[in-house]
Amino acid sequence: MIEIQDLLHTQGKFTLSIPRLVIRPGITVIVGSNGAGKSTLLRLLATVMAPQKGTITYLGKTTEQALPLIRTYTGYVPTGIELYEDMTPLRFLNYMAELKGVRSQENIDCWLNRFGLEGKGRKIKQLSQGQQQKLTIAQALLGDPLFLYLDEVLTYLDSLEKNNVIQEISRSAKQRWVLVSTHEMNDWALEADAVLWLHQGRIAFYGSLLEWTSDLAWKVWSGRIERKDLALIPKAQLMSHQVQGDEVLIRMIGPEAPLAQLKPLTPTLEDAYFIRKLTRNPATVTYP
Repeated sequence: MIEIQDLLHTQGKFTLSIPRLVIRPGITVIVGSNGAGKSTLLRLLATVMAPQKGTITYLGKTTEQALPLIRTYTGYVPTGIELYEDMTPLRFLNYMAELKGVRSQENIDCWLNRFGLEGKGRKIKQLSQGQQQKLTIAQALLGDPLFLYLDEVLTYLDSLEKNNVIQEISRSAKQRWVLVSTHEMNDWALEADAVLWLHQGRIAFYGSLLEWTSDLAWKVWSGRIERKDLALIPKAQLMSHQVQGDEVLIRMIGPEAPLAQLKPLTPTLEDAYFIRKLTRNPATVTYP
């Protein structure tokens, strides 16, 4: 398991504070507003930087005891990773494999094939942003790491590519620790095992998907309303709307339905996030 104890890390005016957290195997989706501490937590877990106070234990070992071993078992995709643009994908993965101590050419070829990068004789700078993103994911998966940290990993990918990447990551996730920072929770709804919500550098929630979408203070409502009635829906609570002639098909969140034609729906992961966020900070809701 990964266990965090008495962690305190300050950068400028921001402080990440986690008194205790035990992360279970599987895919954990990390959510929160910009600046909540998601990327900071991933950098700490990936040993890119060390916490100023507290400890992180990986299967009973700390970085002071076994840093090289922990890094051998770690895969990491940060935001804004810089690639060696004059290399080909094959040369880049060979280079990264050498740094990681991965000596299996079969493993390298496997990830090139799974992400459709085999036979790419072009240099990395000639690849599309989506192909470059898949290459950064491939380097993180080299050697089938036990700990995998992914920061907004689906950026630049189309819907089909997103699905393929998620399937590849989830293939062996039950036997590893995968932490994914994302603003698109629903992309991971079918494969994620847990949600970790960071709010202003603190843990606001950690639990299963069922726990995340249960016992919410508000409900999700949907239905067709007249266009003139759209003004009755607080903008902060309106999740989506589609104009259909004189009517509007809406999806909203709230403590109750403002109009009788709106019916309750089962909340998605993102619905639950907005409900939890708005009911935690009711002052952010604007009522007509």
